[in-house]
Amino acid sequence: MAVASPVTIVPRWRPAASITRIPPGPVVLFFNNPFGEEVLAPMLENIQRSMEEAPREVYVVYAHPRCLHLLERNPAYRKLVGREWYVIYQCVGAR
Repeated sequence: MAVASPVTIVPRWRPAASITRIPPGPVVLFFNNPFGEEVLAPMLENIQRSMEEAPREVYVVYAHPRCLHLLERNPAYRKLVGREWYVIYQCVGAR
């Protein structure tokens, strides 16, 4: 029987979300329209930097996206699923 990887659950991002350390290992980040562009943009850069420093699978699930353009125009993120109320992107790093 396979054992699942450990999961780190961060119940709430703090106002300093752009400097929050991303857990090591594969990670799925769920954002339910968490904050505006001024915080989300640096957070996405932080996620990208973390993945590039320690390559692994990194996914962003973004529900009720208000700032979707930040992911759409960033080549470090590849869209996997797009629905009316959520999107799923994979962070693929710098290209």
